Amino acid sequence: QDWLIKLFTPLFSQDAPTETLLLHTLAAQNEFNVPHIRNQGELEGWPYLVLSRLPGLPLDTLWHTLLPAEKEQVAASLGRLMAALHRTPTAGLEALQIDWAVFVSRQIATCVERQRQAGASQAWLDEIAAFLADLPPLYEPGFRPVLLNADLNPAHLFCERTPSGWQITGLIDFGDAMLGHPYYEFVAPGFITQRSPQLRRLMLQAYGFTPHALTPALSRCLLAYTLLHRFANLPDWLGLLGENPPANLVELQVALW
Repeated sequence: QDWLIKLFTPLFSQDAPTETLLLHTLAAQNEFNVPHIRNQGELEGWPYLVLSRLPGLPLDTLWHTLLPAEKEQVAASLGRLMAALHRTPTAGLEALQIDWAVFVSRQIATCVERQRQAGASQAWLDEIAAFLADLPPLYEPGFRPVLLNADLNPAHLFCERTPSGWQITGLIDFGDAMLGHPYYEFVAPGFITQRSPQLRRLMLQAYGFTPHALTPALSRCLLAYTLLHRFANLPDWLGLLGENPPANLVELQVALW
């Protein structure tokens, strides 16, 4: 009832040290729940963790049942959770540091080919190439890297009904975590608030953006990070965006950002 075993397949065995490090690090904070490690080891080449279960329900099982006002509560709490995560002190997390300039450059250089392999049409590939060729700077020189979960999808977010309504109170799965620019974190949440400017504003303002900061330039930057994300898959995205998916990048930006 209270504990579970998380097994890491050999394909993802490198995620186990990251997950272990971050669960130990985040156990000391009290702004959101994470699983507590009861035991750890390796079985026949498979690393494992024995973890406490989180209270609440995963957002992916809950979202479609929520009323509009309840979705607004969840969107705002998602912004607050990301802000809390990004306030985490990074001392001791040097193993998660990457060269952000090299990472972004590599993602730009490989973006079109990765989407080609994913099955994107030539029209989309041509538009993505033109978009990337005209990108403004995606980060300020000398920015302070923050702790990124880097995969805040609804299955990893746990919700509870509180006196102030539905709130995201817990977070699981840190195998993809790294230190980097905070805008990279918004990619997966953008698909939660998709096609709703109101939910998007609530999430971003709860994170800490002022209304004046919610500009077309920010939208363009967030779309760029969406395309450059390690898990970017345009055909899959279009399937997630309903019966009338975006036909071009302008429509994709409108839908997400």
